[in-house]
Formats: sequence, structure tokens, C-alpha cells
Amino acid sequence: MVQALLQAGANPRAEDNQGVTPLMYACMGGCSDGHVQSLQYILDAAGPRAAVHMDHAGRNAADYAAQFLNAPQFHILTTMRPARTRSDLWLVTNMLGYGGLAVDALRAITRTSGR
Repeated sequence: MVQALLQAGANPRAEDNQGVTPLMYACMGGCSDGHVQSLQYILDAAGPRAAVHMDHAGRNAADYAAQFLNAPQFHILTTMRPARTRSDLWLVTNMLGYGGLAVDALRAITRTSGR
């Protein structure tokens, strides 16, 4: 569905009245393969700067993934950009049940942020 909308000309950088983008909404979804693929389609269409775009409250897509405990989306976003917030580390410490994804995300955060 997301891929079809993008191919039909949907704007992957659109914002609602709170500055929330399609990428951020994709981080609020579940952890199924379909949700992760939707995030990847949006990210590919919007470009890497979409990952660091902040809404009016100062949150980016990784912050939404952390809030909704979506490890796969969080992993994709944190391996492509430096850690920006404490929510990055908070999410990793609260996702031990996700095994390798949490470990990979923690490695990416510590490697890119110098922590």
C-alpha cells in the first residue's frame, strides 16, 4: 500500500499540523515485516534527511520508534545516523527481549556517538 501511494505521487516528506511525517507514523506501527518494509519505502523516497527531521515537539523518527518500542524501525534509523537523544539508550536497555537487534542498535549508538 505505501509503495503504491509513493508511486502514485504521495509526498514522503509531508507533515501534519504537528510536524509529524509519514516516516514518523511508520515508526508508530508494529514490528511486522510489512511495517518495516513501509518504513524502508518511505525512507528511500524521502531521503536520509527525513530520519533527522524533528516534529514541533523536537522528536525525530527514532524517538517515535523508541516511544512505541519498535526495535526493527529503531535499528534501521539508529544505524544510519548518530545517536541524538537519551531515548536511544533507553530503548536499547528496555528491549532486551529483542535480542540481537538491541545489541546491534547499542553498538551502532556507541560507535556513532562516541559514548
